[in-house]
Amino acid sequence: MMKTSRRIPSFLPIKVIGLMKKAMKRVMGSDDEDHQQVVGEPRPWSDLPPELMDLISRYLSIADLARLRAVCRSWQSVGKRRFRSPSFDISMISSSPSPILITTEDDRCTFYDPVHHYVTHSKEIPELVGTLILGSGHGWLVLTRQSDLNSVFLFNLATNTRIELPRCKPPPYLQHVWLSSAPNSSGCYIIGVNELAVGLWIIKRGDKDWTYHNCHKPNFLACAPVRFQGELYCMDYRGRIFVIDPSNFDARWMLLIEQPLPLGRWKRIHSFEQAFLVECEGELLAIFLSDYDNQQVSIFGLVDPENETWQKIESLEDKMLFVSNKSSFIMKATARGIANKMYLPKFTSAGYGVVYDIGVGAYITLLTDCDEVDPARGRSRFVKELKLSSAWCQIDPSTTCDEVLSLTW
Repeated sequence: MMKTSRRIPSFLPIKVIGLMKKAMKRVMGSDDEDHQQVVGEPRPWSDLPPELMDLISRYLSIADLARLRAVCRSWQSVGKRRFRSPSFDISMISSSPSPILITTEDDRCTFYDPVHHYVTHSKEIPELVGTLILGSGHGWLVLTRQSDLNSVFLFNLATNTRIELPRCKPPPYLQHVWLSSAPNSSGCYIIGVNELAVGLWIIKRGDKDWTYHNCHKPNFLACAPVRFQGELYCMDYRGRIFVIDPSNFDARWMLLIEQPLPLGRWKRIHSFEQAFLVECEGELLAIFLSDYDNQQVSIFGLVDPENETWQKIESLEDKMLFVSNKSSFIMKATARGIANKMYLPKFTSAGYGVVYDIGVGAYITLLTDCDEVDPARGRSRFVKELKLSSAWCQIDPSTTCDEVLSLTW
């Protein structure tokens, strides 16, 4: 008779090791002396009940789950059931430390937590059915209805609150909307731009109508505007930066910064397929996705706006980057193995979230091989298929109904 000395793999994080020890005691029956001693070799890891392993997986980040699934063959399916949650649960996504990707498609919406890889499809929120996302910010979505593109409203997921805005009638309709602050702020205002960017549509808290401001010069916008150093920065499809001064909306758009030099050398009008702007600790980052000249992803930092100085960014270090056509975020990583990566509004055919590993320089998923993501001849189609009616939204679970239920514009 010998005492079992099952060894837990040392590469697993401390949290996983603690959960594993509890699971081992449960399986071995630590209160029963007959189960504390085993004849011959220790029992294999595969003896741990699948339902127990799935329970453990709920407490892990996607990177830690990948390590857990690498322990033995029988664990390779651990946690798969959580990827398609059967019903919508706001507490599941509002407790996430990272932004949630929200996508609206016809009669349903999808919520995706990239850190824990929870994917939830829901038809239980009528306010989101049949809508298009125009933007997000401060825990709110800005939406329009597919059946009525002149309608605009705000929606808060944490409280299930909707705020109708006056109808907006730009030609043809708004493509990007920027929210200055939470709508319960007295100074809140909204800026809307259509794809041609021939004008701005502004509405302030308490206004009964939108106000139109002519920009005098059309520029096709590549992504949602970003507030930087007190002004609104926009980027066109040549990678040029235009600036709007919120204190003087009647002023013309100013071409502030030309495209980063490498883009200028690509000798094409549209040097990239998708582009995004995000503010990071006092620096403006421009992210370009392209299939041209083997430049899959290029990130530049605007280190000196006055001298139009762009600097190539090789690493985000401890940061996570979340990009979408309607909103982008950057934040410090909340778990091991998920930093220095860009999270996209894109899924593989198997339902895994697509990530760009900046250190490796390749599109990946964190749980499985992703050969379908980056075939050289299919890369252009891949980046064009990023979901357009989607936005990352940082949900604030501390928001109470009392704060927003009585709100009117």
